[in-house]
Amino acid sequence: MPYIPGCSADVFISYARRDNLDGWVTRLKDKLTEKLNPFLAGRAEVWFDERLKPGVYFKEEIQQKLKDTQIFIAVVSPSYLYSDYSITDELDWFQNRGGKEIIQFLKVPLDADQEVPLPDSQYQILYDPSDGHLLDGAALDKILDEVVGVITKKLRELWELRPKIYLAQVASDDLKKHWGELEQSLHAAGYAILPKGVLPARVPDTRIRDWLAAARLSVHPESASGDSLAQRQSEIAKQIGQPTVTAPKLLTKESIAHVVAEVQSKLEAVRKPAVYFIYDYYSDRERIAQLPDLIRQRTGYEVFLPEAGEAYHKFRLRVSDGVLLFRANAPEDWLKAQDQSLLQAAALSGCKAVEAKYFTRRANGQPGSPIVRRGARQELVIERSGDPNIDDLKPFFDMLPLRAQAAGGAV
Repeated sequence: MPYIPGCSADVFISYARRDNLDGWVTRLKDKLTEKLNPFLAGRAEVWFDERLKPGVYFKEEIQQKLKDTQIFIAVVSPSYLYSDYSITDELDWFQNRGGKEIIQFLKVPLDADQEVPLPDSQYQILYDPSDGHLLDGAALDKILDEVVGVITKKLRELWELRPKIYLAQVASDDLKKHWGELEQSLHAAGYAILPKGVLPARVPDTRIRDWLAAARLSVHPESASGDSLAQRQSEIAKQIGQPTVTAPKLLTKESIAHVVAEVQSKLEAVRKPAVYFIYDYYSDRERIAQLPDLIRQRTGYEVFLPEAGEAYHKFRLRVSDGVLLFRANAPEDWLKAQDQSLLQAAALSGCKAVEAKYFTRRANGQPGSPIVRRGARQELVIERSGDPNIDDLKPFFDMLPLRAQAAGGAV
């Protein structure tokens, strides 16, 4: 089970097959996992395709893994830069679906006319510049320790962004196995589980209260008789008036699915109105720097920004009152990927978010007035020449309260 809820892996390593003929990438993957695990409760999931048969790529399987991976590591070499699959079907594909946490490892010196795929981003050199030989021992460990620190910090930040659920702990050994299966199902659905660790029998009530207060709701067994720890947690949740979900003590696959669905339903009922703001990190982050805060000020809504991961993306599309897609300089492939995702989301039952696309382009002269029209799915399409202007989004803002009222939310 990866550290980040809703993910298939925490770290994805992309590499050219020729760079692992001697097992070097495999050893790198094992070292990273070993170094990450102490910081992530032994849950670090570092993944790469271990099959070495040249010319055989399992594109769909690999991209399925990549869909829900948070951090991308590119092992860059001359072979990597010549690998159409690594560049197009892994690196570009990850970027076009919201992935922005990319680490570049330069394995060996590149040719004079070559450069790393993202020259404006930092990269780590894993060879000795004096003679090009691969680093090992203390020299390699020093670099990897720095990278592990960066990865750990980012993964913990991403964990904090997930909706937090308090899952009551039970003392009975007979129940722990089934309760553990419920935890795995909630984790797979994208929920961060509290408390982070096993509760000792003598845990103070104040600690339980703190963890409960940090969660959006809590899940408890329907009967806590004979289990003083479970009973204490249930009583404290009632005292602080937190929304709760009751689960059968003897869980089955069907009842676990029912509990997860009830958690989703209750979170929807108590959530705050929100806008999901989608943009391309690599092309447009400077142009939209002020927009998220301006949207919050104009609407009073929460504003969520894109992160890697299909599960996160689908969750935000499902629970947001509005979805705003911005494009200025982003490539056409990025826009096609986002359009396909929004089309799929529109087909999902219960996905009724107000959708708008906001396109800007550099002005050749004086910026013109925005043009507002309807798209193929009746979404708002707002176009302007010149820099983004928060006033352009008024038609979108006017429609948001209608969705919030229909969902039962209050601004």
